[in-house]
Amino acid sequence: MVALAAYEDEELCPVCGGPKSVCQAPENEGRFETGPPVRCHVTTAISQAQEAYKDARAPRALMWGARFKG
Repeated sequence: MVALAAYEDEELCPVCGGPKSVCQAPENEGRFETGPPVRCHVTTAISQAQEAYKDARAPRALMWGARFKG
């Protein structure tokens, strides 16, 4: 685990999780493209449920989870 932590700290970008040598290389600027976004349905369900509690006391302190209804 120590080796993995060291590798992640030194080699992986904290923003995208890719290798720093690729995503932060000046010569790669403008060489990446993205596809259309995808939706996380868990986050959507939780965000919708949170709306009902937006005026509750300390709403950020509430913890949420979601389960697959199958």
